Amino acid sequence: MAKSLWLDICIILLGFVLIVSVVSGEDGATADLNVAKALSSNGQWAVNETVTWVVTVDNGGPSDATNVTIEEDISKLTDHGVITVDVSDGSYDDATNTWSIPLLANGTSATMTLATNFTTAGEKANSVTVTADQTDDNLAGNSATSKVVIYDRTMLSADLKIKPTTLN
Repeated sequence: MAKSLWLDICIILLGFVLIVSVVSGEDGATADLNVAKALSSNGQWAVNETVTWVVTVDNGGPSDATNVTIEEDISKLTDHGVITVDVSDGSYDDATNTWSIPLLANGTSATMTLATNFTTAGEKANSVTVTADQTDDNLAGNSATSKVVIYDRTMLSADLKIKPTTLN
C-alpha cells in the first residue's frame, strides 16, 4: 500500500503570506471482500416452512474496508412471506434490502441471517453483492447466489389402500 504525505507550507514573500495546504491521505487502499450465502441447514422445505439463509462477508485486506454495502436481490424470491433479518454488525434497511457496515477491519467477518417462508412451491433464488469504498482487485468473491426448492406437501403424500387378495 503506497502512502503519501503532504505538508502544510507557509511562504512569506515580500510581505504577502501564501499558505498552501493539502489534505494528507493514503493512496491505493485495497480490501479484498468476499461474500458467501448458504442455507443454514440441508433438507427439504415445504410450503409455509421457514427457510433460513446465512450471509457471511469477510475482508481479506490488506486495508480495512469502509462503508461496506451488501445488496440483497430478492426479486426471484417469489411468493415469500415476511423476511426477518438479524445482523452481527451494521444495520439492515428493509426498504432497500441493503446491509450496511461502516467498518469491516482487515481479517474480520460479519454475518447476516435471513428467514422467511413461501406460499408456493418451486425453486427460489437469492443473490447478494458486496461493495466498499476501497478498491477490490479480486471481484471473484463479491457476489453469491443460493437456491432452495420448496415442495408442495400435498404433492408428496399418497393415500394408499391395500386390498387382500386370495391366490388360487
